[in-house]
Amino acid sequence: MRWRLKYLMASLAFLSGCAQPGNSRDADGENRNAFNFNSAGERPAISNERLRAVNDWAYQLQGDPAIDLEALGRTPFDLVVIDYSRDGRENGAFSTGEITGLKSSSGGAKIVLAYMSIGEAEIGRFYFNNAWIRPDPNVNPDGPFTLTSSAPSFLAAPNPNFPDNFKVRYWEPRWQQIIIHNPGGHPDISDSAAYLDRILAAGFDGVYLDIIDAFEFFADERDSAAADMVTFVAAIADYARAQRPDFIVVPQNGSGIIAEVATDARARYFAAINGIGAEDTFYFGDADENNPFNPQTATVEFLREFRQAGLTVLAIDYLAQRAAIDDFYARARAEGWVPYASVRALDRPIVNPSQPPD
Repeated sequence: MRWRLKYLMASLAFLSGCAQPGNSRDADGENRNAFNFNSAGERPAISNERLRAVNDWAYQLQGDPAIDLEALGRTPFDLVVIDYSRDGRENGAFSTGEITGLKSSSGGAKIVLAYMSIGEAEIGRFYFNNAWIRPDPNVNPDGPFTLTSSAPSFLAAPNPNFPDNFKVRYWEPRWQQIIIHNPGGHPDISDSAAYLDRILAAGFDGVYLDIIDAFEFFADERDSAAADMVTFVAAIADYARAQRPDFIVVPQNGSGIIAEVATDARARYFAAINGIGAEDTFYFGDADENNPFNPQTATVEFLREFRQAGLTVLAIDYLAQRAAIDDFYARARAEGWVPYASVRALDRPIVNPSQPPD
């Protein structure tokens, strides 16, 4: 979809009426490309040609009772992020035909990325064994759950906000084999296909990797936690692109990882990914939606570095109030990001008032 002139003018008016955010400066005190503009006054181009044309996006992980691809296909978004399964379970996995149909649906051509959590394991996924936890989630699905002696070493503490999700020691080969590629004989999934192989087989254009910020959770346990996550993401990218050179890799959150690793690892991370997803950047708080304006300044600075490196920034704030949505869109557009406002449940595609018309 084309970004109409009136939206450009709205962003420029917004910038002219606001104080400039704190701009990064280098060691000599020189302004370091505020708002991602280079010395010629131009914003660096998005390095991935396909993502360069993306002006809007949508994010849906569940539905009632499942994701409706036909409804999503009728929306005008350039890019959509969905689960690889209509209900998150193995028998609900989308077929190659369904994903091909979504890419060329009535609402317009779409890049389709598959959500994949690589820093947490979730009850109900094809790889999860209920014997790893107690009580039995089939009997008491709300938990709270504790690990049993059968749990693999990669499984760690449950997420207090999502009790059906457990942190994982993502650097362990047993977990990475579940995620990337299983040559067979795996202790948990036997000869079943790995997560990424399922996504590739279904014809998704790429992956949207969640729980990158698990490196923060494990920082006290493992000095190399951040570097290990970079290595993991790079391994995902390398494996996928060996089969599909144009495969897109977009991590969500954890932008501060670039400050926690050495220069070579940072370069490797930027080379492995095509963009970054960012939640709650401007309207941050404890509520599911409609938090007050509370910009995460450190995150904004990190995201500017990603954008400066030619990477797409997919920004999502959870908002349902028109004024806040308009403000969020203006701020994100001014940064050169692609915005989307939705509900925290991510259970339906929402065409926002601030989204440019087709």
